[in-house]
This record gives sequence, C-alpha cells and structure tokens, in this order.
Amino acid sequence: EGAIKEVSELLDKLVKAV
Repeated sequence: EGAIKEVSELLDKLVKAV
C-alpha cells in the first residue's frame, strides 16, 4: 500500500527523467 505509492512516485520520476 504505502510502499506501492512510493514505487509509483519513483517510476513517475524515472519517466520524467527519460
């Protein structure tokens, strides 16, 4: 739950970084 939200935010940052 909380961990999934953190991972989702990290993925969002990676997508923006690409």
